[in-house]
Amino acid sequence: MLCLVWGTSWLVIKIGLQDIPPFTGAALRFVIAGTCMIGVARMFSAREGGGRPPVSVVIAHGVCQFALNYGLVYVCQTVIPSGMVALIWAVFPLFIALGEHFVIGTQRLSGPKWLGIVVSFLGTTDFREWTDGRYVMNFQYVRDGWGFANVLHAERFDADFDATEIDPEIEEAIWDDAYWALWKIDLENETAEPFDAVGEVSAYGWGIVQVDSRTFMTVPHGDSARTKIYELDDEGGVTEHLDVEGDASFIRVR
Repeated sequence: MLCLVWGTSWLVIKIGLQDIPPFTGAALRFVIAGTCMIGVARMFSAREGGGRPPVSVVIAHGVCQFALNYGLVYVCQTVIPSGMVALIWAVFPLFIALGEHFVIGTQRLSGPKWLGIVVSFLGTTDFREWTDGRYVMNFQYVRDGWGFANVLHAERFDADFDATEIDPEIEEAIWDDAYWALWKIDLENETAEPFDAVGEVSAYGWGIVQVDSRTFMTVPHGDSARTKIYELDDEGGVTEHLDVEGDASFIRVR
């Protein structure tokens, strides 16, 4: 749910910028959010205790974390696609982690954390050289140098446009599942190919689940009312195991 809400916010920003200037849009966002959080903040303050932060800290946080930070995000979305802004934003926490390790040094990155950094950077990699210039999103690493991602198929779109240079005016329309297909990404050989073994797959609904040494893929179907669960072998082959009630994110297993 968090990924769905946060991930679609970039598109909502793009739509809002059609009628509202960037700084006004950013200001309205946090005025509304701040108003809603006043009551929540008072409740947690009474429960958790603690004093008010210094005014200088509040001003510094507001200017750096909200005014400059989101002001730049909104301005950038007036000149480049929202998907690219989201991609750039995605590396922000990764650089924070690297800065903490190499500059501040109070929290060093351990082996599992380094693995997380590498996999996270792979999620922001531009795979278009491997997909004939097609846009790629939602990469998920599986194991042994390969994973899956959604790839945009421009030929399915009614309008005549270059998939490598998407017009921001039609960007909203292409976020339909019908224009995306699941591809297998081979990181070691730097290749990618369509993956049809599980049929048509939603751009957002599918997922990868690790259970001990076994890997499963959850794929919604029937208007997301049910989910098929496949087991993946080492080469990416699939075996269907279950067909259960519920969306892939909230399946029911008894």
